[in-house]
This record gives sequence, C-alpha cells and structure tokens, in this order.
Amino acid sequence: MPTPLDEEHGDPKDLKDLKDLVGRVTLVAGATRGAGRGIAVELGAAGATVHVTGRSTRARRSEYDRPETIEDTADLVTAAGGHGIAVPVDHLRPAAVRDLVDRIATEQGRLDILVNDIWGAEKLFEWDTPVWEHDLDNGLRLLRLAIDTHAVTSHFALPLLLRRPGGLVVEMTDGTADHNRDTYRVNLFYDLAKTAVLRMAFALGHELGPRGATAVALTPGWMRSELMLDLFGVREDNWRDALAREPHFAISETPRFTGRAVAALAADPAVARFNGRSLSSGGLAREYGFTDLDGSRPDAWRYLREVQDAGRPAAQRVTGEGELGGTPARDGERLRVRPYRRPMSDHTRFAGHAVLVTGAARGIGAAVARRLAEEGGRVLVTDRDPAEAERTAAELRRQGLTCEAFGCDVAERAAVEAAVARAVDAFGSLDVLVNCAAHCTPDTPRFEDGTDETWARDLDITLTGVQRCCRAALPHLAASGRGAIVSIGSVNGLQDFGNHAYSAAKAGLGSLTRTLAGHAAARGVRVNLVAPGTVRTSAWEGREGELDAVRALYPLGRIGEPEDIAAAVAFLASRDAAWITGTTLVVDGGLTSVHTGFHAALHN
Repeated sequence: MPTPLDEEHGDPKDLKDLKDLVGRVTLVAGATRGAGRGIAVELGAAGATVHVTGRSTRARRSEYDRPETIEDTADLVTAAGGHGIAVPVDHLRPAAVRDLVDRIATEQGRLDILVNDIWGAEKLFEWDTPVWEHDLDNGLRLLRLAIDTHAVTSHFALPLLLRRPGGLVVEMTDGTADHNRDTYRVNLFYDLAKTAVLRMAFALGHELGPRGATAVALTPGWMRSELMLDLFGVREDNWRDALAREPHFAISETPRFTGRAVAALAADPAVARFNGRSLSSGGLAREYGFTDLDGSRPDAWRYLREVQDAGRPAAQRVTGEGELGGTPARDGERLRVRPYRRPMSDHTRFAGHAVLVTGAARGIGAAVARRLAEEGGRVLVTDRDPAEAERTAAELRRQGLTCEAFGCDVAERAAVEAAVARAVDAFGSLDVLVNCAAHCTPDTPRFEDGTDETWARDLDITLTGVQRCCRAALPHLAASGRGAIVSIGSVNGLQDFGNHAYSAAKAGLGSLTRTLAGHAAARGVRVNLVAPGTVRTSAWEGREGELDAVRALYPLGRIGEPEDIAAAVAFLASRDAAWITGTTLVVDGGLTSVHTGFHAALHN
C-alpha cells in the first residue's frame, strides 16, 4: 500500500494544470521507493505513460525486505493522472532488461524519457571505512548495483529512445559534480559509484547530443525517503519532530520535489542546453519555478555549503533576502539563512554557459563574475594582474562555483586572443563576453595640460581594448548559437561628469555597441552596454567626504554597489533579454534623469 509519503498534498499554484507530457512514454528504472517513486508519480501527474521497474513486488520482496512495491508505485502514477505500468526487472540481468525494452517497443512504439535510478545498495556500504577494512564483496556488489545496472539499461533502452528526436536521459546520483569533486563521499566504493554516474551523464551527453537527445545527471537534496523517515522514527506528516535530533534536517525535501525537477526537464523544449551537465533539484526549482509539496523551495546543496559546512546555526532566521528554502516553520516563518555576501539569484539562467569577464579581479568585474557563476555559468576571470584574478577565482571556487583565472591585459592583442582561446579550451565554447576592463586617468586642472600619452592610454584600454576582445570572441560567440556581449560603459559617456579621455572612451563604447550590434545580429549575437553611475569600488577608498557629496545627488539616496551593475549585466546577457540588442541600459539611481553633470550639480 502507499506510504504516508504518497498522500495527496494538493498542487501548488505555481504548477501548470496542463498535462505537459501526455503521449510521452517513460521508463523509470528503480522506481520502487524514494526518488524513483517520486519521479514516476510526477511524470504521471504531467500525463505520461510510466513504466516503473524494480525487484520488490507484492508477491516477492528484494533483500531490502521493505513493504514498498512497484505495483504500489504504478497505482500512484495512475492516480496522479498518468498511466502506470509495473514491470519486475533485475537490471543486473541483461536478458531481463532486453525483454523490458522489447515490451515497451511492442506496446508503445517509442521511448521518450529514461530515468536511471537503480541503486539498492543502502545496506552494503560502511560509513568512513577505508577500502582495506570494508567488506570487499559488499563493496563490489555496490559498484555493480550502482554502475553496471545503469550501463546495461542504457545499452538496451537508448536505441529505442533515439528513434525520435528530443529524448531525455536522467542519471540519478548523490551530489553535484562540484560538490563531489572536492568531497570524500562515505568510502571508496560509495564515492566511486556516485562519481561514476556523473561521468555517465557527461559521456552520454557526448554520445546522444549529436543524435538529437539529451543526458543529464540529477541529484536530490536531503531527501525524506521512506528509509530516511524510518531512520528518524517519523512520518511525512510529523517529520519536523526529527529536527530535535538533527536541526539541519530542516532543509530536507520530499521525493516528489525531485520528481518535479524531472517533469520540468522533460517538458522543456530547450532542455538540450543542459546536455552532459550535473543538476540538482534545488537548482532546477529556481530555474523552473516549481516547489515542493508544502510550497517550499529547498536548496540542500547550497545550504550544505553556506550553512552546515560553515558551522552556522541550522534554524537562523533573518529579515530581508537570502532565503535558502527549507520548509515553512510552525509559526509561519520561512527558514532563512544569512547569505555569505549577497542574496543568491533565483535563477540558473547561465547553466551550461561559458563566460569570459575582463577586468574581473575586483569591483564591478568581480561582482559580474560572481553573479554569472552563481547563476550556473562557467566563468573565466581575467585581469591584467594574474595573481589578483586567481585570488578572485579561488574565492568563488570555495563557494562551489565553477571559475578559472587567466592573466590578460586588454591593451595587448595577443593576450586577448590567448584569453579567448583559454576560455574555449577550458569550457568547450564561449557564450558570453563581458567587457569590464577600463582605465581612468584623473583630469588635469586645465584640459590643455593633458598629454597624448595619458589620452592614448585611457582610450587604448577602455575603448580599443573592448574592440580587441569583441573581435577575438565574436566567431566563438556566433558558433555557440546564444552569444551575448555586454560592455560596461558609464554615465560619463552620456553627460558631463568630468574625466575627458575616460568620458570620450565611454562615449565611444556607446557607438561601438550600436554599430557592432547591427553586424553581429546576423550571426545570432546580441551586443549591449550598461552605463553605471557612481559605484562603490576601491577607487573611492579614502574619499568618504567627496563620496557623501556625490551621494546627495542621487534621487534614490545612495550610490551604486557592484552587485547592482552585475544584476543588469546578467539580465542583458541572459535569454530574458533575447530581443534586446544595440541598447544602452543606464543604471544610475536616477542621476541622469535630474542632473546634466556633476560640475553643474555640485555648484548649484
């Protein structure tokens, strides 16, 4: 019979009423309980026909010796609105898997979605036990159950899936690629198993992508599976009682949350952008907007990094932004945690994107690199100071983000070309170029006292440097099919705010943006400019008195922060701005709407 986990909780308002997957045929291999059951039920709720497999039936239990059965899962799929079909299969037996696929081909004539969630090794691994002390037979069987079963199932199922374009393979694992790369997972056997599945998705992405299908790896967070609830001695309806024993359990999620992640992927016509990637339920919830059954949106892997591993209190509540999800507390508050620097974005708009940011060691450039990495981008942090670039990239990597560093002086053509080549070599493509590098020489008391050298230096870095970067990057951006260039201009390029050479260079960026946009549009690349007002960077250190006078000019009552500019850049570089090119987005707290320049304003 269905467990309390499967009781109807009602559909949250942010889920569609439409049956997005009607007519789609799916196979959830390993669907007796846990994530497999949650995925099967949510695919059924979206209207799919779902074949559910496993070894535990109403007639015979597996060595797990638990009450959940594949027939129960199939009944839940049908009750949710789909068509559930239970098929007993041991996925270590190739003949049984071949027969399963032959049955699907005969009865359905197609297979659209394959979810490899076979595991069955919960009783086989020993926590924190070195390989020479671990039971060898159990360890080797764990590897067979976790790896061989997936390979066998893919071997037989993928020819059927490839009969039609748009197929999706989801390899279920534990841990994101970023987390597992630097984290020892339980023991050698468990670590190897979960990492191998991540590589399976990566390899399948290479094999399926050219043939019109997509493969991803997906991890739940801390899942309230039937086994986990039993471990804590609670049920789904009173699971919060476990918080007294383990406060961090507050970030846990139901198996249906992962199911909604898979259903969202399956319904996404642009799912190929994730091909070969490692994804998480919490990250996809931000991408697609779905919630768990109780309306929460937990992000366990981010929570692990920012709260649990950081030694922070499990139930800290703060005002303002920074919500990690969790579940609504009994008093109606949401579980919140204080962000390490600024609120994380609610999107993963740059998942799978390769990004190059110039002048990214500090200030606006560093904020842009952080923002795009937080939204899923793989970012190459470049700066003319290689050590500072590496410092910034290392800081972001410590937060679990994907970043590399490269020394690049945009005044040198060879250095620019090397930076672009490095991005393509590291990430396999280049999708976004953000030009932040600039140089500003303070004005002389009189214009005529300036020199050709200082004028040339400002223009060479601030304007010509952008031209060099665009020239080197444009062929790769065009090849990506989603290329975007965003440059950092300034209100100095729009009105009289001093700094003659710098202002001339920034004004030139506006013209370059417009003319390049017209040329690049035919190649599928968008080109835009962000024009900030005064932003709090290291350039203002020790100038608080002057900064106070400038602050008074801003209608919104403050000067900008680097994150304000990074948000604008993220918008223009993302698909949210897909019909915007050749424009200048002024981000200045209203300054240019009421003042024509600092010189006039400061003397009024």
